[in-house]
Amino acid sequence: MEIPIIDKRENMSPAIRYVIEFFMLFVGAVIAAFALEEFLVPNTILDGGIVGVSMIVNTLSGIRLGLLTLVLNLPFVIVGYRKIGKSFLIKTGFSMAVFSVFLEIFAEFTNATDEYLLAVCFGGVILGVGVGLVIRYGGCLDGTETVAILLNRKYGISVGRVVLLFNVVIYATAGFLFGFDRAMYSLLTYFITSKILDYIENGTGGAKAVMIITDEGDLIADEIYKQLGRTVSRWQGEGLISGEKQVLYCVITKLEIYDLRRLISEVDASAFITISDVSEIIGTHIKKKGDLNDRSFVLRRLSVNEVRSVYTHYMPDDFAANEIKPLAAIERMMQKGKYEAYGFYENGELRAYLLLVTPQEGSAYLLDYFAVLKDYRGKSYGSEALHALMDFLPPDITVFIESENPYYATSEDERTTMEKRKRFYEANGAVSTGVTARVFDAHYKVYALSGKEAREHDAWDTQTYREAYDAIYRHNMLTPKLYSENVFYETEKPEDER
Repeated sequence: MEIPIIDKRENMSPAIRYVIEFFMLFVGAVIAAFALEEFLVPNTILDGGIVGVSMIVNTLSGIRLGLLTLVLNLPFVIVGYRKIGKSFLIKTGFSMAVFSVFLEIFAEFTNATDEYLLAVCFGGVILGVGVGLVIRYGGCLDGTETVAILLNRKYGISVGRVVLLFNVVIYATAGFLFGFDRAMYSLLTYFITSKILDYIENGTGGAKAVMIITDEGDLIADEIYKQLGRTVSRWQGEGLISGEKQVLYCVITKLEIYDLRRLISEVDASAFITISDVSEIIGTHIKKKGDLNDRSFVLRRLSVNEVRSVYTHYMPDDFAANEIKPLAAIERMMQKGKYEAYGFYENGELRAYLLLVTPQEGSAYLLDYFAVLKDYRGKSYGSEALHALMDFLPPDITVFIESENPYYATSEDERTTMEKRKRFYEANGAVSTGVTARVFDAHYKVYALSGKEAREHDAWDTQTYREAYDAIYRHNMLTPKLYSENVFYETEKPEDER
């Protein structure tokens, strides 16, 4: 059984959260530098990645390890900034700078031990703690991880496999240069470090099996499916003292443990829960057949931490800077229950994301942001994600979609792009509401996707659509002053008028 670590940063102000994050990055980088200089470097036991390359060069040339680490990692930081985002650059640059400085400081200290086995065990554990803290709080100490993330996004190769391939080459080189006993000690250190790192990082990819014994099995199963996108197996059980109970079983990731515990406590605070590690999964949660060759797809709700990652790594590439709300505003709306985010996954890898303003009155959502990751566009992922969203949400809802009005395009290319986007939504079941609006400086034609029950029972006219759409901005998103200054309704322009 595991007692999960609950991340309390979600309820902190952004300023306090950033201070804590950078403090933990500092602590992690210092711990990692201590492990290298006091345990591994004196005994010629190598770390993996760029740090390992730096250690080889340092041993052969005498160039300072701190300087080598900083210089060799710099190109990877620049690539990471261009491809992954500004937050990555700042946190990684900070972590690497602290790491390099303290490598130089600890180089002057007396070595902790000359015993190889002690150096492997204690050095591996301490290094795992340091690197795990850095990764958990959004930083990075080694450029190979940046390459691994980019290859994973482009080709679907697992991050762990890419890093392992780098390290095999480094350890093989170390074997030829320093003897194969050093290569074996280094591999053992790598194994220990990776296990500790996974534990400290709280397992961004690890799977957990959850068994829940409860009187409210139907409600909990429905909430797990609604909020996490996970299916649940159910059967009847009987306690020696408590009598008949429902037993639920599902598999989740470690990042979902906090949300799972929260939703169970809201439904049945007396539920009995066990959580255990899963070594292997055979099969899938949701399987859809069709144009994408029967691959496995899952749509699930994203946590606040996952939204931060999407915001940092993907949204700057997918939307213009003036279209992106401040992260703090999105977090506030999520905490107030006014905003939801969903990820669309193929075989466990993110392919698209959807952020929605949720209804406070009535049953209308607003699709605020929707994007397919750059390398997967034009391959039907957008259609699959929209259909999965409508299957996931309650059947009596309507989702409003704002499509830029081609009438206001400033060039033929821009007009073509807007028309293409409009045709995409229409091809996936969206209907024109007849509402045209100017929100801040953007001109929209508003479309609607309706759930099955809404299609069968509701015959909304343009005025009804407009009232429901207007309520989202008036009650959920804007203050009265911002609303009155920035939301206007326009007369719909003829399709062929420019």
